[in-house]
Amino acid sequence: MPPNHILTYNANTITLQKTSVTPLLWGNFKITYQEPKIVLEWETFDEYNVSHLIIEHSTNGNYFSEIGRLDAKNEIKCLYSFVDNNPTPSSVNYYRIKQVDFDEKFNYSIVRTINLGHQGLVTFKAFPNPFTDQVQVTLSQKSKLRIFNVDGKLMQAVDLRTGTNVIDVRRLTPGHYFFSYFTENNEYSTYRMIKK
Repeated sequence: MPPNHILTYNANTITLQKTSVTPLLWGNFKITYQEPKIVLEWETFDEYNVSHLIIEHSTNGNYFSEIGRLDAKNEIKCLYSFVDNNPTPSSVNYYRIKQVDFDEKFNYSIVRTINLGHQGLVTFKAFPNPFTDQVQVTLSQKSKLRIFNVDGKLMQAVDLRTGTNVIDVRRLTPGHYFFSYFTENNEYSTYRMIKK
């Protein structure tokens, strides 16, 4: 029997019907600022009948334009990435993914934002990178630091004061991490860090 079909029957007939299927399920979607570019990474599950994915960008959250396109993989779990080499400086950058199936139906991921307008106001420095037992974080605003692993799981949370903070990261295992800071004004940015 073809996938995503069901058999219905009564005493005299058997009918093969196509079920109503969501073309995919959206998984984790994150964006990372790696000066001067922005890296988008996302995952989907149970892709079926998906033609392609369109990466869309906006500077106001209302009007989006296409900045890239990827062929769909149509697998159980799919990982995708895209690099925006020309984000809008000194502005909030909005991103979303548009899924388009072979029947030309479509839906959208959630919208992710990153504010480059405060890069000159909110100074964030974290070193060394790669790091071992400690990371020194310097911020120009009081913020909350969240450390996520590559699967998007929160591994550590720290309240940061203005100035230099020394973070104990001995309990993190070697690998790649995302350091995200969140200010009291809900500004945030994310940086990729590596533990040796």
